[in-house]
Amino acid sequence: MKWFNKENAERVMMFGFLMILYAFPMMYDVAYLWAYIAVVVIATLFGLEALVDPLKPKRRFLKKWYRNRKRSPHVNAAINSGVFFMHFTIGLFVFPLIIEGQVIPLLELHAATQLFLIAVTLLFTVGVAYLSIPMNERRYEEVIVRLENREEDVDFIKETD
Repeated sequence: MKWFNKENAERVMMFGFLMILYAFPMMYDVAYLWAYIAVVVIATLFGLEALVDPLKPKRRFLKKWYRNRKRSPHVNAAINSGVFFMHFTIGLFVFPLIIEGQVIPLLELHAATQLFLIAVTLLFTVGVAYLSIPMNERRYEEVIVRLENREEDVDFIKETD
């Protein structure tokens, strides 16, 4: 068995990403350091869960996608599009506020430019939502095969019905 498999690579990448997040305030000035640290601590808690038990997020994904794949792909795309739009909007407004101390001045833009930005954002999020469906399906199959190769029981997925 190789010591540097996919799960260990994910752990190393997660650890490296968290170290970059913690080192960022040392390299750049952050306007609201307390808010940045709060966001990084929350990301660390999610990251530690994946570092300690790398199968736990995969099992959570399996349960969630097993339930979601019963719905229409268009319903899944609509839900994912809304979630992606909210994440994109939060990232667009909150992170510049935390790091630079100012919000992007969208209200100062011309109305046509505002509509164009909204349309591009919506098209981007809808496109990502529709692309996520086959990606999630492929990931679902890969995780099922990986768990079955480890001879683990995958019936826990159906217990939530």
